[in-house]
Amino acid sequence: MSRSYKIALILAVILHITLIVFLFVKFALPNRYTISNNANIINATAISSADVARPKAAKILPKPMPIKLSEKIEKPVPIKKPVILKKPILKPDETQTLQKELAAETKKIKTAQQKEVLQKSLD
Repeated sequence: MSRSYKIALILAVILHITLIVFLFVKFALPNRYTISNNANIINATAISSADVARPKAAKILPKPMPIKLSEKIEKPVPIKKPVILKKPILKPDETQTLQKELAAETKKIKTAQQKEVLQKSLD
């Protein structure tokens, strides 16, 4: 072969190899537009106007009877105020005795608990 055909042959082979590479290799470019999986999909079907239920007519209430002037109108019965019961108030002497009794009972409970703890520790 002469020299002029060697360069052309090499360039043709390189060109064909690059074309084959571009055909079989997929180059992934970043996609600007992404499809989300959270899309609201509406399954709609076409219906005819005969299939649509028509709203029922509202019930018509009877008109109130007019009051004749000759009839007596009864006065409304007044509502009495409710009776509020007062709470019994303890005298100061009673509160002091109740406080003393409460203190004595708490002391008894504490001593009983301490005795139980001592018994457990001794056993």
